[in-house]
Amino acid sequence: MIPFNIAIPTSCEPICITGADLSMASDWVPPVARPGAARPDYWVHRERKTEDRKLGGRPGHVTADTFTAIGMEVMREVWVDAAGDAFAVRQKLRNRGPEAFQLDALVPFRCGAGGLTLQETDAGDWAVVAQKRLKNGIPSAFRPGVL
Repeated sequence: MIPFNIAIPTSCEPICITGADLSMASDWVPPVARPGAARPDYWVHRERKTEDRKLGGRPGHVTADTFTAIGMEVMREVWVDAAGDAFAVRQKLRNRGPEAFQLDALVPFRCGAGGLTLQETDAGDWAVVAQKRLKNGIPSAFRPGVL
């Protein structure tokens, strides 16, 4: 595998991953909940912790950032393989307010418009062909980022 560089900001700015012919920028998305969570610009970075940790038997390093907004706390953990060729993102949510809320979704990694390129081609311009492996499967094609 080809190693990459990852920049993990101590803010709600995008996580940026770059490597040979690859560029990803993941937007920070607040929890999708009812009642709604605060907009990204209202979230505040409170703490960063780092430690060595194995994931799936592979040695690596995890960076855990804690963000807070009115009544909510999100911990974002980013694990990077020691070889620099794999990563994982996880979020944990805590209710720090007096009222209950309904969580609809946590989005730990989302590439917005122009946020994912491969060989200088934006994901919206890719043509992905999928060959089904089931009986009577028909090949299909789609473009990521095009609904």
